Amino acid sequence: MKPIGNINQFNEEKVKELFMNDRALLETFIRESPDNLPPWFCRFIFNFLANLELSDSDSQYHYYQMISHWTDLSNTLKREINLRVAILDYFLLNLPDMIKNPKILEISTFEEILKRSMEDLKTGCYNSNSLNEIAKREINRARRYDQKVSFILIDIDNFKGINDNLGHLYGDKVLRAFSKTIKMTVRKEDLVARFGGDEFVVILPQTSKAGALYLGDRIKQSIHKAFTLEPYLSKDIRISFSAGIVTFPADGMEFEELLGKADTALYQAKESGRNRIVDYKILTERRDL
Repeated sequence: MKPIGNINQFNEEKVKELFMNDRALLETFIRESPDNLPPWFCRFIFNFLANLELSDSDSQYHYYQMISHWTDLSNTLKREINLRVAILDYFLLNLPDMIKNPKILEISTFEEILKRSMEDLKTGCYNSNSLNEIAKREINRARRYDQKVSFILIDIDNFKGINDNLGHLYGDKVLRAFSKTIKMTVRKEDLVARFGGDEFVVILPQTSKAGALYLGDRIKQSIHKAFTLEPYLSKDIRISFSAGIVTFPADGMEFEELLGKADTALYQAKESGRNRIVDYKILTERRDL
């Protein structure tokens, strides 16, 4: 088992990956950890092991109290107590209102349940409920670090006609192939959510308008290629999409506002003949002419 070393050289995602791959390393590190751990690490531990949301300052205070409680509990029972059990016992004893209905789950099981709760069952993309949470998180991150984040609102052209003429089962097949193609085209850090029906939102962190337009064109080319070559889609149909693009902070400061403007740009793309991408900023500049 390799030592972790200085925890400050990691971020939350790296620490999570480390502990997911080596569960024993987590308890070993905490048992031997110094007294000056960064507040984010204390918050991470409670969230990672018990799904508790605490502020950095509260986490730091309760962390060291909990560690002391863990030691005392093990000494009293004369056996090594699991860290998650110690966390649960500490909060039930000291702050019972914070844990209403405690459940003990393996971390891998919890991760799978969490993933499924965020996933659209038909396409495997994020669902509309998680879209709102993820988008706001990325906007807050962009605001904090003075960065841009762009959104592409995508709508499949004439999808109702596909369902009406070829059936909903065939339409579902189109949705799955369509979303799979988008996910294979975007970057690793980009996120794809099904907004509803045949609409999708692509979240592009640290991406300008120019970058969003470039990626939108790449998606368009990938869709054309995928639906031209797929043998089960060889019926007499064409699959294309229209899209609207917005960027934080140029087009708005909140997700609801940005989504509304993306919808305006999407509507213009549809009105202009479909199978095209419209950027909201360019649309408003044209209106000002």
